[in-house]
Amino acid sequence: MSDYEQREYTPEDFLREKNIFDIFKLSWRVRLGKFNLAVPILVFAYAMASWLIWGQASSSEYVRQLATNAIGWVMGMLGFMIAGYTVFATLTRSELSLSMMGFYDESRRVTLLQVTHINFIKVFIWSVVFCFGYLLVLLMGAPSGVLTQVVARCYTFPGLKGGLLSFSEASIYASLAYVLLLMKSFVFNVYHSIMTSLAWEAKNRG
Repeated sequence: MSDYEQREYTPEDFLREKNIFDIFKLSWRVRLGKFNLAVPILVFAYAMASWLIWGQASSSEYVRQLATNAIGWVMGMLGFMIAGYTVFATLTRSELSLSMMGFYDESRRVTLLQVTHINFIKVFIWSVVFCFGYLLVLLMGAPSGVLTQVVARCYTFPGLKGGLLSFSEASIYASLAYVLLLMKSFVFNVYHSIMTSLAWEAKNRG
């Protein structure tokens, strides 16, 4: 906790974020682990390799089915994560939350309480963002979709269709890898938050 310093806070400090977009902007101040960043990049590069090296791309039907499956997978995991966040919120005592609000990181302009909750909430946010991306793939890549019709009429760049399909496929795989890594971090954060709560309780009893 060396990056944090104690400071006074007011009730208004709890209500600065007015909507989900404010929370999303706030989440960018929390550092992204190098491992969580490197793995999706590697997955994306690997998925693009077959088209870049051999010029082979998946069919549009496969990419649409992959996007459909991805929505189901992410929504299923989202239910699990909501349950985990509920457990955390239920077990964390208000006294501990108020104590965490008093620790402020000047460099990132966030409190320890905000960082703790952002580590959970950003999983939900990115899951929703990616699902919107999958929905765009389905809408624009459908047989009557705008992107499908534009590519079909683009004779100047014959490899455009394969490139777009490979890019879409690689992006879906990379986003799924990122969601899985967020789930890994989510499970640890649930555990760590419970242990923090118990340690705080034991310290105050002593």
